[in-house]
Amino acid sequence: MNRHRQYHRRRRQQSDEAGRVGRDQVDAAVAALLSATVVAGITRPDVAPDDVVVALSGIAMVADVLEDRDQVSRVLDLLFEGIRTRP
Repeated sequence: MNRHRQYHRRRRQQSDEAGRVGRDQVDAAVAALLSATVVAGITRPDVAPDDVVVALSGIAMVADVLEDRDQVSRVLDLLFEGIRTRP
């Protein structure tokens, strides 16, 4: 394998590792927040932190291309309402 390929392979591996570390940190932070809100009776105990991260990531990916800027707020409201406990 030539040096150029080796360099790019090494960079890609470093990027993948950094992405995993970053994602692990986000997952841990969301898990801590969800845990606290479950104890407080605010969110449902069956909500998985990874599901929240994936939902927020999807919203973030489309936020810049939406013509209706208020739609982002409405979609976030849907997410937050979906994870709240019901009386």
